[in-house]
Amino acid sequence: MGELAGRRLIVSTSAGTSSSASAEEDRRLAAEDRRQAARYLSAAYRDDMTGALNRRPGHEQMQALFDRARRDASALTFVFVDVDGLKRVNDSLGHDQGDALLAAVGTALRLSLRSYDLVVRYGGDEFVCALPGATAAVAQESLARVRSTLHGLAPGATVSAGCAELRPADNVDDVIRRADIDLYKARSSGRPSPRLSPVSPPPSAENGAVACGSCGSLLRICDFVLQATDRMTRAAGCHVCGATTVIQLAQDSIRLPSGEAHRRADLAHLDPTGD
Repeated sequence: MGELAGRRLIVSTSAGTSSSASAEEDRRLAAEDRRQAARYLSAAYRDDMTGALNRRPGHEQMQALFDRARRDASALTFVFVDVDGLKRVNDSLGHDQGDALLAAVGTALRLSLRSYDLVVRYGGDEFVCALPGATAAVAQESLARVRSTLHGLAPGATVSAGCAELRPADNVDDVIRRADIDLYKARSSGRPSPRLSPVSPPPSAENGAVACGSCGSLLRICDFVLQATDRMTRAAGCHVCGATTVIQLAQDSIRLPSGEAHRRADLAHLDPTGD
């Protein structure tokens, strides 16, 4: 009996060791995913104009999200975004305005999507976004926020977009390709041409920009979006480091939260109501 009990104990210990090793491997893979994400989110991998990830590191990070979704059997939706009328803006208003339009789209995507969603500049006027854990329906809701934010940054500017959810037999390029096809279906259904109107100039100290509290990059005032909970509070994501800067509107200035090393800027010309 004692020998049998000993054998049972050995079997139980072996099973526990196997389970523990599996959990440890899961933790190791998750930690590696986080380290890889941190590397790709650094400024060295970002497009200077839009703040989005460049195509090559972005594609590798999309693959990491794809692999994680496969492991977890979780949802993953890719969104293919195309800037409407960029060539017309370049030809009619100049390439500076075209660059400003691209920057506005990049800012709208980063501010409107979740902090852990991926935004990649895929081509000249194309972006691909990866939304882990999201269905196509959730992605469409996110796109509605993107379009609303973009309207505030560049009135008259529009984007076309298509969505595709991960399927069992897909690879990363399959999902991107189907999102691209969905974009062209949406575009062919008929969409009004964007109005050609100037976009806000690039940020500078002279036109009332605020420095990012993390890396010091200048953020234009139109990058700051009203927070739903407080009409006196605005927030913006830095296009270089991704950090969020929060400001509060006052009658004659922008007040920065106490304890944060943000540079103050005189913005008396702002409407203190945020309208």
